[in-house]
Amino acid sequence: MRPELEALTASWQTRPGAPLAIIRERESAPGIEFPADYVEFMLSSNGGSGDKGDITIEIDAIEEISPGGAPLPELPGIFRFGGDGAEETFAFDGRGDRVAVVMVRDSIAAEDIIWQGDTFIEFLRNVPLYGRHRGT
Repeated sequence: MRPELEALTASWQTRPGAPLAIIRERESAPGIEFPADYVEFMLSSNGGSGDKGDITIEIDAIEEISPGGAPLPELPGIFRFGGDGAEETFAFDGRGDRVAVVMVRDSIAAEDIIWQGDTFIEFLRNVPLYGRHRGT
């Protein structure tokens, strides 16, 4: 695993890694390409959780992300992969020419889709980043 990714998740509760075939199968269901560093993390730990300041980061097991390849209700192109155990959902935004990692606030309004990074590592560095939307 990349040193920075390993450092960002060093204190997390982890699980045995997911097989690459399952990751690719889940990736194809919504028709998006997961960030390479997310795939790297999932190969090492099939989900996991840890704290970052005042927020808990919970990454779903690969079998649990975007059930049936479905986007979040009312938000086409937004696919859940985790949350904070409370009001925030962490998701892949597949609406543009490249996948971004976003946090979706507790409503289903487009203005509540907040960019967190273009990679899984950027997401882990930035979350919770409030007030920045994709392309801003």
